[in-house]
Amino acid sequence: MKKVDIEEIVTDGFTTVDLKIDDQVIKTGDDIFSSFDFWQKMEEATQRALYRTKTKNPKYGFDFNLSTMALSEEEKAKRFTDYAKKQRPDVDVDKVFDLFEKEVAKLQKTGPDDNHPNPYMKSPINSDLVKIIFINVLGNYNKKEE
Repeated sequence: MKKVDIEEIVTDGFTTVDLKIDDQVIKTGDDIFSSFDFWQKMEEATQRALYRTKTKNPKYGFDFNLSTMALSEEEKAKRFTDYAKKQRPDVDVDKVFDLFEKEVAKLQKTGPDDNHPNPYMKSPINSDLVKIIFINVLGNYNKKEE
């Protein structure tokens, strides 16, 4: 297995970050914008590579957590649901999770899935995407059953 690391370079008060694989340094650019652009493209390529590896090898699990690696996806989901119900007995967790899944299903990626720059739709926790999903789930949760 190769050792992958990063190396910060500070020049004139600006920081760029180069990629190190084993002992080889891969320069990411001479300025902060080039370096940032490199890392943004690397992140997109990494997400596509992980997505392809996982989806093209469906017989294999890529869960390396010792506490969950022997569990099926259904068992993991039940375990998490049970945990959430213990944390918030005042909330209809099944309803919230159902509403959440419906909101996420409305999101559509453009282009072929394995060529999308963010196939897992990862997003910062405080992003507008997460906020709108939360608002829609909350709004639908508060609607009266018809």
